[in-house]
Amino acid sequence: MAVGVLYAADGIGVLAGTVVAPRLPRRHLRGSYALAYGLQGALWAIFALGHNLVQAVPALLLMRVASGVIIALDTTLLLATVPERLHGRLYAVHSTTYGTVGQVSLAITGALLVSVSPRTVTLAAGVASIAVGAIWWLGIQGVSGAHSEPDAQRDG
Repeated sequence: MAVGVLYAADGIGVLAGTVVAPRLPRRHLRGSYALAYGLQGALWAIFALGHNLVQAVPALLLMRVASGVIIALDTTLLLATVPERLHGRLYAVHSTTYGTVGQVSLAITGALLVSVSPRTVTLAAGVASIAVGAIWWLGIQGVSGAHSEPDAQRDG
């Protein structure tokens, strides 16, 4: 039953995040993307350190809401910042890369689980997500400001 509850929290969270993402103000999409990565990582770490379902389920649910926002904004931001004539190629490369990175991540996780506890691997994944959010945040500060609107009209 516990596994089923965790899977349900996971799915509900992702769906909720994809509902939240389109409602974010357009001028805050880049900052929201960075914040979602940081929040995802923090909640993933809390999930890793939890000791029971009462702690794990809310952390997983909210972490997956952040993941749903990331999933929705990922493609949105990519397509909004490249010329329309490149959208098909960009989406193809992005989808292929996304799938490949996911599989490589599973392989690395599997290899790590041979010698490292699941709690440690999950905590490390949370810290890595926080780092991605921080790097993205610092990057958008230097490029165009955290609250600038993506330029969907760029001809490139």
